[in-house]
Parts: sequence; C-alpha cells; structure tokens
Amino acid sequence: MPDDPGRIPFRRLPLTTMLIRLITLGLLGVVLFGACDRGSPEADVSRLVIIDGDGNVVTLLSDGSERVVVGAAGESRGFFQPVWAPDGSTVAWGQFHDDGFALVTSDADREEPVEIETSGLPFYLSWSPDSARVGLLHAGSPGEIDFVIADVGAGESLVADAGTSYYFSWESDSSGVVAHIGTSDFDRIGIDGSSESLGDTDTEYLAPFVTDAGLLHVSEGNLILDGDPVVRVPGSALFVPNREGTRVAVVSPGVGVTVANERSLSPGQMVVIEVESGDVHEVTATPIAGFFWDPDGNRLLVLTADRSGQITPLVWEAGGDVTDYGAYRPAETYVQDVLPFFPQYAQSVSFWNREGTSFAFVGAVGDVSGVWIQDLSADEPFHLSEGSWVAWSP
Repeated sequence: MPDDPGRIPFRRLPLTTMLIRLITLGLLGVVLFGACDRGSPEADVSRLVIIDGDGNVVTLLSDGSERVVVGAAGESRGFFQPVWAPDGSTVAWGQFHDDGFALVTSDADREEPVEIETSGLPFYLSWSPDSARVGLLHAGSPGEIDFVIADVGAGESLVADAGTSYYFSWESDSSGVVAHIGTSDFDRIGIDGSSESLGDTDTEYLAPFVTDAGLLHVSEGNLILDGDPVVRVPGSALFVPNREGTRVAVVSPGVGVTVANERSLSPGQMVVIEVESGDVHEVTATPIAGFFWDPDGNRLLVLTADRSGQITPLVWEAGGDVTDYGAYRPAETYVQDVLPFFPQYAQSVSFWNREGTSFAFVGAVGDVSGVWIQDLSADEPFHLSEGSWVAWSP
C-alpha cells in the first residue's frame, strides 16, 4: 500500500516497538491468533473473507475449499479490510487506485462489484444491522476524520459528520449511530446526516456500544448501561460487551476498576462482569492486546501480549474456565491499524466462526506467515492461506 493513500497517517514503527508502546498505554487490541497444525479442520457453513498473498479479496470455507475471488488486485489497485454484512450475503472493503478511492461491495457468490467513490481511503467499515448501509471513516479536512454513510443499494453516500477522532456504534434499528467524537462530544447521527446531542460522556474511553440491553458508555467515571452503572472506572477504560449486553469485559490499565462492595482491582486486572447479578470473574492480569466475544456471548477471546512482540490468545468461557493457545507474532498491519482501536473493531468484524468453536488470525507461527484457524479442540492451528487480513461471516 502507498505510504499515504488518503488514510489516517499512522506512524510506521518497528513491530516490537509498536507492541511495547501499546502495552504500556493499555491500548492494544486486535484480532487473531495462532500456533501450527498440518491437518485442515472440517469446513463449517460460514465463510471467511481474506486478503490473500496476491492482494485479492477472496471468500472461502474454513478448510480452504470453495475459493472465490470477489475482488482482483492489480498494479494500480489495492484493497483494505474487507468485512461481511450482518446477513452474510455481501462483503465490503476499501479500495485505492490511480483514479482515487472507493467503497466496494460484492455479493459473496461473485456478483459484479459495485463501487461508491469516496474522497479518501475508507480505513474503517461497519455495516448497519439491516445490511443496507455501511458507515465508514476516511481522512477529511486536515486533522479531521470524515464519517460517511453509504447506501449500498442506491450506490450513494453522504458525509454525515466529522471530528478529530471518531468512534461509533449502529443503533439496533439501523436508523443512525451513536458517536463518541473528539474528546467528549456524544451525539446521535441519523442516516440522513441529522445530529442530536446525547449529553455528557467521559473522555478516557474509545467506543460506545449499542447492545440489546441498551447503550453502554462511560459517564462521570462509571460504565453505564441503559442509564444504570455497571462498574466504577476511575481511569481510562477498555471494555467490550457481548451482543445481548448481559456480560461486559473490562480493564482499566492505569487505575483499575472498582466493583461491587467498593472492591478495587489492581490496575490492568481484566474482568468479566455479569450485568444482572453483578458477579465478577477475574480473567487475567497479563497485559491485554484486545478481547472479542463469540457470537453467542458465552466465550471471550482475550489477546495477551509480551514485550518480545508475541501475542498469546486465551479463551474464557462462561463458568470461569480459561484456556491458553500457542503464541504467534501478529501481522504488522494489525499492530498499526487495528490493535490500538479494538473496541471499535469488536463491533464490525468477527474473528470467531458462527458456532463459537474456532477463531481466525493473521500472523507468523514459527517461520510460516499468513491466515490461520485455531479450533478450540485442537492443540495447534491450521494454516489456511497466505494473506494479510481475515474476517468470518456471521
């Protein structure tokens, strides 16, 4: 990819330096994991989308079969972070080429791709729950990020808002998003570009979440779900709820969280909170790179990191069991473009299969790099393909 194809100018640092810096800040979060296996898993019905070793956008099954190229790269054309629509029928990705930038969508069965021109490279994409629109971010005016809503069926888009930083979550009825903008702006942005203030929110967190149980964000040092406090987070907070809003994984790297009965946890202690009962499950005190719920919200993938540049994935299960899997070295693109923003990516990309029995990752296991699949029942992962990106269909 060109050094500046219209995207946010992330500074390029050596991989280990970037991981150490992110661990220190407590802002590490990404996606994928590994070890090493020589036999392919049994394919399930949900497909994956990858950017393969040649830069093509490809859909395929988890055993590597039924490969379909839905986007063909070329000397003057490249692609960025393909993601699935919630109904599993369509893939969207960012594109840069000699003539400019675009949001591209394609049916998973290789229908002719549809391009919607944009003024910058879409570097983050999130489908609306009804699979009709894509909310995307790209560079705007100097120092700002544009929030764009693209109507896929109509082939049209509008710049709905902008800010110096921008994190958003789609409303359940797909009528708009809840956005944390800049330091403390907290607004509802409609699909028509209308804006409404939602009041006060804190500065020391990234993305709000709309769950089945209501809106989750931070206000006055409390993690609030549908207006009610879940846990005290007096410092910076990293949190991801499950889709139903019945459980919240949270860590406060600098100060620690305060749970029921005013019990304070050590800084960096990651916990899962049962919202209804208030029960607290202590998961790990190891530096966190990110965490991602499976589709059912009963398993949590936790990425722990060390200063050598390795990530070791853990899987927490309802009931408290924790299983660790083999360490891997994450792809540099994830360290620079995904890991620092994992609470946002947890809302738009699945690294779990539909059944919650396998997860996917991109990185190096030993001397072999590419896309990997770790079945929870397997000792080692399966090398699916060369490539630089992966996401599982819903």
